[in-house]
Amino acid sequence: MRHFIFNKDQADGQFRRAIAFFHPTTSVTCTDNFFYIQRMFPTSAITSKIECEVYRHQNAGDEEFANICAFYKQVLDEDNELCEGAQKNLGAGVFTSGNLNPDKERGPLFFQEQVRRTLAEHRSKEQKLGRQIWPATPVARLDNPSADDEAFCSHVDACTSTKPGLAW
Repeated sequence: MRHFIFNKDQADGQFRRAIAFFHPTTSVTCTDNFFYIQRMFPTSAITSKIECEVYRHQNAGDEEFANICAFYKQVLDEDNELCEGAQKNLGAGVFTSGNLNPDKERGPLFFQEQVRRTLAEHRSKEQKLGRQIWPATPVARLDNPSADDEAFCSHVDACTSTKPGLAW
């Protein structure tokens, strides 16, 4: 799919906006006529759910509100189609890293940098500890006798690629 970006006249007040990203799952977009909150929730390794809340300014006229909503709906629909296409390619083993427009795609670039930094910091902590860190697992569960069993099994499991005789 081709993705066309049409520049809106910057003097046109209805397209002025301020966007805030709350890493890693939420963004808020404010315009003169409305604001919306968008939250992304991963539901599996390859799917996500997106929720949006739209709030209309009390002084926004019906036509103005309809226009800005239609514009943002088009943008979200295009983005969704691009994401679905990228995920389909990833599922087929095809991945190419294209350049994003630094002027028009600041949000995705910012998000990518945040994810890279967070993952690098997390991996660094894991390497220092010599084990995986599972933030959602209560600490008490990590300090029980089965932790040794899990560590042993993970090492055996890692060997199955080089020693097929160990595969279950």
